[in-house]
Amino acid sequence: MPQFAYKALQHDGVLTEGFLDASNRHEAIRQVEGRGLKPIKLAESAGAAAGSYLAGGGRAGYVFNVATAG
Repeated sequence: MPQFAYKALQHDGVLTEGFLDASNRHEAIRQVEGRGLKPIKLAESAGAAAGSYLAGGGRAGYVFNVATAG
């Protein structure tokens, strides 16, 4: 299962970072939100395969910016 690195805001506005295992980026976002956090960036870890893709198609590289994806 891929591992994702994330940056997210806590309710008090403090930036937090961490790693989690998820089957895909949508599941990773759900997990971050399930922790009560607002995701800012989500990146598949370097040891994982090809990288993240945006919902509209096209390669996002390894970093998926949740705030600008649409």
